[in-house]
Amino acid sequence: MNKTINLLGKHGASGAKRSMTLAGVGLLSLICAAGIPTASSASPNRNPENKTASASPRFKLPFANGRVTSHFHQGRWHPGIDLAAPMGTPIAATTSGQKVTFAGRRGGYGNAVITRDSSGRTHLYGHLQRITVRSGQTLNQGQKLGTVGSTGYSTGPHLHYEVSNVAGTRVNPAPLLFPQSATVARPRG
Repeated sequence: MNKTINLLGKHGASGAKRSMTLAGVGLLSLICAAGIPTASSASPNRNPENKTASASPRFKLPFANGRVTSHFHQGRWHPGIDLAAPMGTPIAATTSGQKVTFAGRRGGYGNAVITRDSSGRTHLYGHLQRITVRSGQTLNQGQKLGTVGSTGYSTGPHLHYEVSNVAGTRVNPAPLLFPQSATVARPRG
């Protein structure tokens, strides 16, 4: 399957956006390897998902060198993204001030951690091999909360990552993790 990636803010001599087509998966690896800015180094004001961007925290990838193996899609009910990585890879909090509201088994998510950040967003980290935090604990950005696993309804080691806004609506976490770097469009037809 091909995916088209538009590199936002990267203009050639003509002023047009550069784009490229990738075969298969590997968007996250490409972004990390190319040194494209992530939310930890980019302005939150470029986030199209966030109406009050100036008050929201900057996001950081939960781990480096993962592969996006499944994208956010409301239609087939995949309300997050899957990031594949080797079993046991440490998973870090994506924003500061995340208070752990749940840490344990959660149905099809297997071992899961649910947090609420200072902006009121809820984060779900699913399919963990090991959970290293407790309910009530407050996490700093980059603090380890568990390790990549394959628990619950999972076909291989990966992190299922979801974000819900203050109203409880699940939102695509990709623009939050990569606000300036990429938007993914599936080919038409």
